Amino acid sequence: MKPLTWGYSTALVNEALASNGLSQFLSELETFNSALLRLDQLMFLLEDPTVTKSAKVSTISDILANKTSQLTKLGILFAVRTERSSNLVETLQEIQKKSALHSESWMETGSEPSSSRQVARDRMIGYTKFYCDYTTDGNELDKVEDEIFGFARAVEKNSQLRWTLADLVIPVETRLALVNDILKNAREITKKLSRYVLLAGRMRDVVSALDEIAAEISRERGRRIAEVRTAVELTTEQKEKLIQNLTQSEQIPIELRVVVEPELIAGIVLTVGNKMLDTSFRSKFSEMSQELYDAV
Repeated sequence: MKPLTWGYSTALVNEALASNGLSQFLSELETFNSALLRLDQLMFLLEDPTVTKSAKVSTISDILANKTSQLTKLGILFAVRTERSSNLVETLQEIQKKSALHSESWMETGSEPSSSRQVARDRMIGYTKFYCDYTTDGNELDKVEDEIFGFARAVEKNSQLRWTLADLVIPVETRLALVNDILKNAREITKKLSRYVLLAGRMRDVVSALDEIAAEISRERGRRIAEVRTAVELTTEQKEKLIQNLTQSEQIPIELRVVVEPELIAGIVLTVGNKMLDTSFRSKFSEMSQELYDAV
């Protein structure tokens, strides 16, 4: 299965365990897998490249309506949306096998199988996507995003904490306990998402990973994060003007995140997705220093 689906199903199974619904999930998934193997017409529809993903999702959603739990429906529909149709049966069987082998202690004592950084990132995004689907309260998701962003800034400002969380020599249990302690007053979803950064695989930059989680929640809510680093706090009028201009240029609602960094001296550093604008005096000073060095 794709790393996105792996991360999504990991979150799903942990929620099933927490709600004592794992047995029901496994039973319903097995029933659906058996039906797929028996119903040639349904398999033909799912494997037909001329049928759109949305049509396939709609069809499966109608079939599952009022017949399965929310968790089972979420897991199957995500696989239909994400996986290649030709791999769907194999993927659902793999999710079933993985789920059956899961244990309650896994999230506190072990990590995902060794992987590349890209695979680890995709697992983390998939894990985040599950909670965006599972959590129906938009205000709750907004608060989780705020907490994740705030945790990222706290880790960013504390170099010792940043390196400790990323140090694979330190037992994962110790690092998970540290996250739990720091986030003891945070929401449970915030804690789960933050812990998974340490469990997803080869994730060496914890701050970047946390920022990606916040950005993914924003995307799932139909917005895009614009981060502004500034030497002084912006006024309400400046923030509103910036949001208005960015929303117009990006053609998507903008969520502004302001980080005050006095060491910038003046100006701002604006980041939207993979685009960055640096007008800070610190940046200009560095450029002037380099020009003087080259001249000498």
